[in-house]
Amino acid sequence: MVGYGKEFSLPFHSTVVGKMIEDVCERHVIDADPFSIEKFWQIIISWEFSQRSGTSLMGVLSVIEISFWGYSWQRSQSANL
Repeated sequence: MVGYGKEFSLPFHSTVVGKMIEDVCERHVIDADPFSIEKFWQIIISWEFSQRSGTSLMGVLSVIEISFWGYSWQRSQSANL
C-alpha cells in the first residue's frame, strides 16, 4: 500500500521540496509505524527543526502526515473486506 501527500505552500522549487521530503523519509519514515502519527511529529520536530526553517519543516511534515493518514485509511478499508 502507498500513501500520498501534497504540499502547496512551500516557497521552493518542486525538485527542492521533493529532496527535502526524501531526506526526512529516508531518516525517519521508512520502516516507521504509520499509525504513530503523533510520535512521528515529536521525533521530526526534535531532530529536524534546527536544520530547516519552521515553514519548510511544517510543509514537509504535512505531506508525510497526509500520506500516513491515506495509508491508514487504505489499511482500514482492506481490513473491512
